Amino acid sequence: MRNPPTEAAERGRLAYALDGSVAPEARELAAYLAWAFGASTQAVIHYGSRAQGRRTRSESAFDYFVIVDQYADAYRSLAATAGLHRAGWLVSSLARVLAPNVVSLRCRSPQGDRMAKVAVFSVQDFGRETSDRARDHFTQARLMQHVVLAWVRDVAAARLVADAVVRTRRRTLEWIRPFLPDRFNVEDYGRALLAQSLRSEIRPEGTDHARELFHAQRGTLVPVFEELLAEGTRTRVLVEHEATFSLRTPPGALERMRWRWFFRRSKARNTIRLFKHIALYDGWLDYVVHKIARASGELITVTERERRWPLVFVWPKFIRYLRTRPQRRN
Repeated sequence: MRNPPTEAAERGRLAYALDGSVAPEARELAAYLAWAFGASTQAVIHYGSRAQGRRTRSESAFDYFVIVDQYADAYRSLAATAGLHRAGWLVSSLARVLAPNVVSLRCRSPQGDRMAKVAVFSVQDFGRETSDRARDHFTQARLMQHVVLAWVRDVAAARLVADAVVRTRRRTLEWIRPFLPDRFNVEDYGRALLAQSLRSEIRPEGTDHARELFHAQRGTLVPVFEELLAEGTRTRVLVEHEATFSLRTPPGALERMRWRWFFRRSKARNTIRLFKHIALYDGWLDYVVHKIARASGELITVTERERRWPLVFVWPKFIRYLRTRPQRRN
């Protein structure tokens, strides 16, 4: 089923673009993912550089969230359809540790192969990670940006996704408070959100990436955050000035400490999650090398020996890169 009404109009502009158009390639790949994960699939959300229309390399993966009823059923279907190159018990077990699992799937077609990078959530985990009970920032960092509903099972599933996106965008007014300037406009607000989100992960890009991301998504983020800041003014969280906003009550020391600790913990969890990706993500080494080259222009050459035993020999190069990456230099 493709995009029944998600009641986005009733949610105002906080759900803006969720029901937007999906490129044919991305829509075809989303339908393939829904088929591969089987009857347990509730929704497929398209996000990332391809969803945002940013310039990408031909080998760049399409990014998706897949929401399923139960992990065991979904991975059983995946093994029977697209194939699963890891033991089913291992994948299902790891799904409950630092959710979500991130797996790669290749869709073959006459037009050429397409690679999908898929973060798989149960309904329960998706609900938690888009709420104030989120254990880290991974999920909300992506859903607050431009995302589109590429495939959905029924109206109830569409409502679940729309509610999560609106909830995630509304929550930004809570966690960004310690990181805002004294006065800010809509663009300042959006760039502050993106910059703080990027700081919560090890990234290959430099500090200008937040500005580039905002520019690429401006058509979505401006109306979303205009609505959000107007809502903040109505609820007396914000004070509106002639062309800017400010917090009615500046964050105190405990609030600042709370959110700084949350983002430090989130960065630690996201870093540990990378090791789980190694266990699950087919072609992870090529993906990392291409990601670094695309984002920073730095080419890491992997020898045959390093490719054969990456967990033994490739670490010195990646450790050297992490120490000198643009995100850290800037």
